[in-house]
Amino acid sequence: MLEAEKKPPGRSVAAEAVAPPKQDALTERFEALSSDRQRLLSRLDQLAVSRGVPTEGSDASALLAALRLPKPINEAIDRVLGFTSDLERRSLPDIQHSSWVTTMTDACVEFLDMLIRNSALKSP
Repeated sequence: MLEAEKKPPGRSVAAEAVAPPKQDALTERFEALSSDRQRLLSRLDQLAVSRGVPTEGSDASALLAALRLPKPINEAIDRVLGFTSDLERRSLPDIQHSSWVTTMTDACVEFLDMLIRNSALKSP
């Protein structure tokens, strides 16, 4: 087979090397979901500290119960933490179409930040 027949027209070897493989996009999504989880857990810990709620040995569900957040926020946090708890077991389509997790995390973090600021204002 001739060299010209092997390559599709209009594509060079350099262009093929630059195109990111799908695996990289999937890896980036996994990292984003892990980051979302850590960001949310960090804010929950910050809120617990600002409210004087003990965090030693508490898992996320016990911490949520102790913080007594509004039901919609509590459910949203629970959904995010539930989805991100075992990412390796999620299906490829679940991971690919998981932008809702980041959107929900952003909203929850924004609400938790507001509560943290309010707690700081109330403390003497």
